[in-house]
Amino acid sequence: DPARQALENALQPPSWAHLAGTDEFGRDIFSRLVYGTRITIQTVLSVSVIVGPIGLAIGVMAGFFGVRTDAILMRATDIVLSFPSLVLALAFAAAMGAGLGTAIIAISLTAWPPIARLARAEA
Repeated sequence: DPARQALENALQPPSWAHLAGTDEFGRDIFSRLVYGTRITIQTVLSVSVIVGPIGLAIGVMAGFFGVRTDAILMRATDIVLSFPSLVLALAFAAAMGAGLGTAIIAISLTAWPPIARLARAEA
């Protein structure tokens, strides 16, 4: 259990019982690290599932339909790319409110342009 405290095991070095040692409250650092990665993995997978289809759809449409559609979609892509992605994601998150879902959407709204450009080049 990553939250279980055992003060008698406080600040132990790495061993077979505690692969990364223990903290000042005797909690196993490795189990806390593994437990904490759940949110990161969920966020990364969610963003990937959202960003891939959006970028792919925009890039393939721009490459397939050509001249006018290409100009419009690639200018929109250039506009998104012209802003620093972290600043743009923070602005989206501030506008939509706090929460993990909001962070996933904000990151997704700023991460699709490189995929769209690649898909356009391949199309």
